[in-house]
Amino acid sequence: VFSGVGADKNNYLINEYLQNEIFEKEIFKLCKLDPLSFENEINAVKEQKNRDLDKFIDNHDTSDLFEKVASSNIKFNYYSNKEAYPVINYTYNKHNIFTELPEDFYNYRTEVDYNDEGYLDYLNYNSFLRFSLNNFTLANHLSHSESNEYVNTSLCYNMDKLRLIDSLVKNNTIKNNLLYYHTMLFLTKNKHIEKNESIKNEFLKYSTDEKNNQKITDLFIAINKLVPGEYFPSIKIKNTKSSEIDFYSVINKPTAVYFWSRNYVKHFKESHYKVLELKRKYPEVDFIAINIDDFSSNTFINTLQEGNFSLENEYQFKNPEAAMHTLAIYPMNKVIIVDKNNVIVNSKANLFSRHF
Repeated sequence: VFSGVGADKNNYLINEYLQNEIFEKEIFKLCKLDPLSFENEINAVKEQKNRDLDKFIDNHDTSDLFEKVASSNIKFNYYSNKEAYPVINYTYNKHNIFTELPEDFYNYRTEVDYNDEGYLDYLNYNSFLRFSLNNFTLANHLSHSESNEYVNTSLCYNMDKLRLIDSLVKNNTIKNNLLYYHTMLFLTKNKHIEKNESIKNEFLKYSTDEKNNQKITDLFIAINKLVPGEYFPSIKIKNTKSSEIDFYSVINKPTAVYFWSRNYVKHFKESHYKVLELKRKYPEVDFIAINIDDFSSNTFINTLQEGNFSLENEYQFKNPEAAMHTLAIYPMNKVIIVDKNNVIVNSKANLFSRHF
């Protein structure tokens, strides 16, 4: 928040954003409801938000741009919730979901422009596009799939999604962004490495963004080298005394390597708290933290001390950008587990998984 010109409008939008964050947690519960009950619940939320916006506009000097952004915020968040319903819905037989939906459940789709570059950097618009494409793909996938179960890491499902993006979205910038986002998501979550080449090739067939194409190709190569049984790549790291060492030299027993950034404060703190708990539970395992930021040792140490965290087993990359590519560090909560001989056991673990 801030004071000064535009402060009221800024604070309105910030509050709206925070309310949406809270409501996101409720959506998973609401998706257990039947379609009509679900729709009534999210309609009530949308109507209240519209009333709040009308009241704000009456009491403040607002511009056309602000009103467009604020109303779009409500609209696309509502659309996202409706698009998420079949995908999140807690039923095994997904075929039944689409037959049970009211006929007018998705009437708003006729008003939506899937190629509006004016919303290119707009969070709620992009969220809507992603949810909507997941939904379209699910309906299409179930029409030819032998299984009624929805598995978001299924190769067939994700191949269907890339083809759908290519056919539905005509704006090259939006299309390339969506292709990149969904391909990146698949590659970083998929545990069956033999399927990666198919999704990479399908992506390259449709994407016209050379920079994204190179990123996906590099990620594909990096992930293929991070499979169980391979050695952890030779990476140079720095300790808290700024001494440069090889990663191999710090491995003495089974080790979980996790990563953090000052830019992701919540993850930084929660991952370190979680490791304190895991250290007590698994004394036979080492936990090594590597900071991915390209900043000074003083900032690195001060960040840890401000959080009241120990400096033990804390390191920085000597070359963060190159190391992040080599280790395919995406998403941030990724953990790589190696044995005492520095051989990879799992390159896609998650500290917060109940199966960790």
